Amino acid sequence: MKYNAFAKPIFYNSKTELKKINLFSNDKEFSTQLKFYFNHLTYPQSDLNKIAVNQNQTLYDLIVSKPNQLTAEQFYTIILQILDFHLGVDFTLNKSIDFLNEINQNILKEKTVSLNNLPDFIFNALNLRAANGLSLIDNLINDNFLINFEEKSSNSIFFAGKSLPVFHNFIKENYYIDTQIDTDGDGYSDRVLVQITRPISSNKIPVILCADPYYEGTNEMSPELNSIKGDLKVKDVETIKLNPISDYKIAPSKIIKNSDDKKFSYSANQESLDFPLNNFFLARGFAVAYVAGLGTRGSQGMRTTGDRAETITCCKAIEFLSGNGSGYINKNSKKQIILNWCNGAVAMTGRSYLGTLATAAATQNPKGLKTIISESAISNWYNYYRENGLVVAPGGFPGEDADVLALDTYSRWYDGAEYLKTAEKFKKFKNKMKHEQDRVTGNYNQFWQNRNYLLEADQIKIDCLYIHGLNDWNVKPINLYQLYHKAKNAHLKLILHQGQHISPHNIQSLDYLDICNFWLTNHLYNIDNKITKILPNIIVQNNRNPDSWKESKNWGKKQVKSIKLGQGSYTYCDNLSQIFDHNFNHKLNNYESSFALKDPIFKKSCFILDIKLREALTINGQVRIKINIKTNAQTGLLSAALFEINPTKITTTTTTPVENRFFQLVPNQERIALHTFKTKSFPYRLITFGHINLQNIDGPAKINQVKPQIPLDLNLDLQPTIYELVPDSKLRLILFGSDMKYTIQVKTPQEYTLNLDRSNLFLPY
Repeated sequence: MKYNAFAKPIFYNSKTELKKINLFSNDKEFSTQLKFYFNHLTYPQSDLNKIAVNQNQTLYDLIVSKPNQLTAEQFYTIILQILDFHLGVDFTLNKSIDFLNEINQNILKEKTVSLNNLPDFIFNALNLRAANGLSLIDNLINDNFLINFEEKSSNSIFFAGKSLPVFHNFIKENYYIDTQIDTDGDGYSDRVLVQITRPISSNKIPVILCADPYYEGTNEMSPELNSIKGDLKVKDVETIKLNPISDYKIAPSKIIKNSDDKKFSYSANQESLDFPLNNFFLARGFAVAYVAGLGTRGSQGMRTTGDRAETITCCKAIEFLSGNGSGYINKNSKKQIILNWCNGAVAMTGRSYLGTLATAAATQNPKGLKTIISESAISNWYNYYRENGLVVAPGGFPGEDADVLALDTYSRWYDGAEYLKTAEKFKKFKNKMKHEQDRVTGNYNQFWQNRNYLLEADQIKIDCLYIHGLNDWNVKPINLYQLYHKAKNAHLKLILHQGQHISPHNIQSLDYLDICNFWLTNHLYNIDNKITKILPNIIVQNNRNPDSWKESKNWGKKQVKSIKLGQGSYTYCDNLSQIFDHNFNHKLNNYESSFALKDPIFKKSCFILDIKLREALTINGQVRIKINIKTNAQTGLLSAALFEINPTKITTTTTTPVENRFFQLVPNQERIALHTFKTKSFPYRLITFGHINLQNIDGPAKINQVKPQIPLDLNLDLQPTIYELVPDSKLRLILFGSDMKYTIQVKTPQEYTLNLDRSNLFLPY
């Protein structure tokens, strides 16, 4: 267990900060000051006997003895117990400093605590992370210490660069924005519901906006999933013509005579859970707004899955929330209103689809948008549902596509009248989307061009904090990697963890909530806490040690290690669909394990190369496969997977709860389990993979001919990663056809031949 602190309060004066929370004593006696501080940091005086100072003294005994000074060891022994670390279990007596250093906490170096430096030690203690992952000051306020919960302020309090959870009274409001576009074809602009919760404050406050298409409920999409069985289509040789991203025409607002301008209440019983990070900030003086968007319950329009219409909706919401645009009291109102309680600053947050729309909005630089915190986000929808001319599923959702996601989020028809009015219209709209997304060829076309935010990534001008899992096979790492290299005018900070498609707010080894607190306090309240200077450009969790988070100067090294695949030729047959159907009862995990570990059943169905490294090497960027290949048909696909075999102690890609460790995002509300990554011995670990249609070797919008038994030269870039290898690491490269988890499962067995003399593996490091 280690605590990595990247949001460090290193520019603050202890006395100044303590005065902000009324925790400063000018008394001339050390013992009196000591009593003052610990009576505020601990339980009632009768419970001070629960805290041990040494073998013979409790904290109560110490205070009664009126000491003139303490050793730092004694001080941190007390503080560790206040942090809920257990004496005799987590640490031993007279070893508190050793323990704090071992778990990577930032402590003071002085050996003695005296009248002169006691405030410094108290300030330091308040910024240490407790056993439940939160900083001590956050836990104390959550538990009604320092600031009584019933008497909390109506003004924000900033301590050491962070916002404190001092608000407990909130207002809920609902408004509508006019998107000025018509997606449902009724001739009028679509209005969209905005739902706001804000703390009652004496001052103007900022807004955190979450564009969440799932917020008003979801539909059952399983019956609509597309078939993943079949053969590849022979495509016409062409270069697909692409236009700039399609914009929508401005549509007129619907004028309703005698409309009611009264405020309305709105509640949908099926709405999804709030985004956890947003709840954390409500009590800290930030309003939180949710926009489910076009075609969701309470709003007008159709679900367009990521195109310009969704971007426009987010931008209109930002302008309204920041006071730079108008909204309406209800869906039918003609009277425009402007919010007067916002300080003009808006951030967007969210994971997956939610974080995706934050990126979309950032490309347009709407007035009022100051920053985004985006987790596991798509930057190009083609990379989510397609890859190099192939239909490729997001991990865990075979058969899903843009039209299926539109159905999943079309909650507008949950209201009976809306169902009767729009059901047939939506089905036609969805069928048109199904045709335009083109599951037949898998090519990049105008449909995907309209959903490619990378085309306008150089227009992002704000600071952005991006978080992504290096083992996220749902929204694959290519999405952040390409954005990182395309957004040249933005200031991007990246956090890359070893998890899958998760939010890292509950991860023990990273001070993620503190990072986000510093980040939003800086960008929305304009508090100069130096976070953009303190935070490294890229933070990476190590794949061999989950407690190790290190800085990386860049993502994507130009230096490469070239490995020749062999000599002569090698022929294999893509009959993997048949093997999967006949031998594994459609159990993907069993299939993948057998495949990676060279089960003899796959001997003639793929090419396998084992590589033993002699030196340590960290793969940084995209592994590339250069291949000379021929096949016996006019179509073909190549899949590649790179594994580490029998790695010693590797970080798991899923988290587990830490026993008996819980924290609160919001004071006096539900506790959340702290999670951690573990190290474990695995027989194999997937490092990266990729796929390509042999008819798209020059790009997903350019189609080439495949002639039977005529060799093709191609390059395949695999999913980007940062992955540490040690001396004697054993790599296994497998080249094959159908990928049971991601690509079409080809019905007709097909033969492939590799020219190994003209084929190489390139590892960037």
